[in-house]
Amino acid sequence: MLTPSDIHYLVSILMTVSQTGTVEMELGSLLYDEMAEINRDIDVTIKYIDRTGKTNLFIGVEVKAGTDPLDVQMVEQLIFKAVKIPEIDEINIVSASGFTGSARNLARNCDGNVYGRKCRVKLYHLQNWVDNDLFQQFKFLPGTTFDEWVVEWNAVEECYMTSTDENTILPVEMIFDSTGKPLITLESLFEQSCRQWLSQVKYQIPVGERNPEIPIQVEADVFFTNELFSRDRENSGELVPLKKITIVGEIVWRKFGHEITRKALISIEEQQQPVAGAMLGTNLNGDILCFAVSKENRSLSHFLIPAEYRQKKKIQRLAPLTPQPFNITPL
Repeated sequence: MLTPSDIHYLVSILMTVSQTGTVEMELGSLLYDEMAEINRDIDVTIKYIDRTGKTNLFIGVEVKAGTDPLDVQMVEQLIFKAVKIPEIDEINIVSASGFTGSARNLARNCDGNVYGRKCRVKLYHLQNWVDNDLFQQFKFLPGTTFDEWVVEWNAVEECYMTSTDENTILPVEMIFDSTGKPLITLESLFEQSCRQWLSQVKYQIPVGERNPEIPIQVEADVFFTNELFSRDRENSGELVPLKKITIVGEIVWRKFGHEITRKALISIEEQQQPVAGAMLGTNLNGDILCFAVSKENRSLSHFLIPAEYRQKKKIQRLAPLTPQPFNITPL
């Protein structure tokens, strides 16, 4: 289930993929309200930049993630709040629950002339994406899930280290730097090395070669990039430079299926026309993986909403999430 913060990030993603030209976007902007003489929080701001670097259009976006349609009082409050900020040329209001008829009428009649000021007003509905014909360049398979493959250590049989002169080092409790200062316990180093090796091997084995729940015997070498040292127990505790740690044991693949949420941003003004759409899934770490497509931009964009972003109580002056590179993994 998407939280109110998730909705804000999602709207910024959909706004990002729907824009054409050079734009600058920010989440949680603080803009000066001339009448109240204070800075006001605007959920998303979008600046259109011309060839000379000048802003020729400034859009303020307010996002509401409630369960009831926004009524005329709420829409009026949002319009009045935004119109008092001189930078804003266009007011966009996005609702995850739609609008009442009177709220739509108010926005339509204010569009172009808001309380005597020249300013556009547009309404958008963030709704479930159920119509497979919304975007001709992209189709989804109903009932599909987002599969996440996780590789884990099933058992560890042996662990040993090798020095730079290729000698095997007996296990010790502590690892040191070049001055002899203790850096990390062998147990912690071993745990980090296990995670590092698994994160590397995860993307090297094609999906078709992954057999869930069937253990695989491995001997994993993890090379050290920093200068790490052990103490030679047989030579008066002399520091010995380390080259790598070797882990012998079994790994196992596990597959987890996650539900996919589909959302589409619909323009109320333009006869309920779709602007952009997204498919989202939450992984085991709590990150949201998002694939977005727009009516204008026919390419598919991949975004990541990190778990730490989702835990923020307040989104303020945050740069927009940027598209991430992705590869289609062969089945």
